[in-house]
Amino acid sequence: MNTSIIEAEITKNFKNDQQARRLFHGRGGCFDGFKDLAIDFIPPYVLIECYEDDDESRPIKIKNILLEHFETSIEGIFWRNRKKSLVYQALRGKLPEKHLLWENNLCYEVTFKDNQNHGFFMDMRPGRELLQSICAGKKVLNLFAYTCSFSVVAIKHGAAGVINMDMKKNFLNQGIKNHLINHLSVQNVLNMPHDIMKSLGAIRKKGPFDIVIIDPPSSQKQHFQIEKDYRKIFKRLPEWLKEGGEVIACLNSPFWDQDFLINIKNECYPLLQLKKILGAAEEFKEKDPRLGLKIIWFSL
Repeated sequence: MNTSIIEAEITKNFKNDQQARRLFHGRGGCFDGFKDLAIDFIPPYVLIECYEDDDESRPIKIKNILLEHFETSIEGIFWRNRKKSLVYQALRGKLPEKHLLWENNLCYEVTFKDNQNHGFFMDMRPGRELLQSICAGKKVLNLFAYTCSFSVVAIKHGAAGVINMDMKKNFLNQGIKNHLINHLSVQNVLNMPHDIMKSLGAIRKKGPFDIVIIDPPSSQKQHFQIEKDYRKIFKRLPEWLKEGGEVIACLNSPFWDQDFLINIKNECYPLLQLKKILGAAEEFKEKDPRLGLKIIWFSL
């Protein structure tokens, strides 16, 4: 295995500022032979994940690169083959069951034990930074809220209130915890543990909203089908948005590009104007940006 590509990318992305970030994004297709590899730094731990390759010598070589350059900044290095197991194997140190991840001076509790995802998507940083810049004094609807990172950002930066909706109550409960560990009041935060596609009328009764965030999972066949259900949500936006309202619509699927959302907007709510198209955080490089995370900002 030629590790020079991995070494160059890791050393470029590594910053000793305690902020979580991706060190190597092989899944973006920019590095031949490493499409199954992702390496994340959640200080002081490094997580190595592979999705296809079964070469168990590769994590050891990556560990040696990390320790050669950054040993004093790293307490633990952990690896898992997600095709075979959700359990991390320790290459150095001991991984805690829970840990605090930092981004832009806010922290979020993540869980490493036997979970497919640890509870925070680092690639969405540009979306959270966009919300931070526009949310002061605004009423925000956060659809597919997961563990409520958008809500944490909104409350921290002066939003008048946030409604978080996700069908899994345990995710929303973790979201409340994320507010509290940042010493943020949840007085103006309402969690609705509902199946969104079955609750469109209930959303209208809670509105209107200044900002609507739509960040669905890339695959949730029983509860959200991108091609059909994204259109249903856009058809409801005229009922939900205040005059001058804004929409942050996200899509993380290689099967639909940004034009998919723009065409739905044109069909269902032509009064919305395109303001900006964003991609994932800069270290999540994509050979074809159309296949990666799309974050599209619309406004009335």
